[in-house]
Amino acid sequence: MPTPSSVSADQTVCISSANATISANTPAIGTGSWSVAGGSGTVSLPTNTISPVTGLAVGMNSFAWVISNGVCPPSSATVNIQVDDVPSIPVAGVDQTICINSTTSLNATNPAIGNGIWNVLRRWWLSKYTNV
Repeated sequence: MPTPSSVSADQTVCISSANATISANTPAIGTGSWSVAGGSGTVSLPTNTISPVTGLAVGMNSFAWVISNGVCPPSSATVNIQVDDVPSIPVAGVDQTICINSTTSLNATNPAIGNGIWNVLRRWWLSKYTNV
């Protein structure tokens, strides 16, 4: 029987750097090879235990490490690489000047990619040097 397969932990990368490295155990019995199990990508060194993968697409990409030995059933393990897309550029709307007792609405664009959230930013440099 071939050595039981084991692989590195799953990963998440950004599409702007859609390259990763996958790794697996060295077989004591049999020979190992990488293959694309789902999604996309190219395994640069398919018979090495450690290999770069390139050409990953946004979403889940899976790679199988299969150890084979003759006619015995192979052993396999899968590592997943989640590729996230670059978020949209935020557009917060125009600056506003209002009276202290007034209310206003903030109008940002909805991001096509990612999620937006408003945060309150304090101008610490003003309070540090003035009596604000």
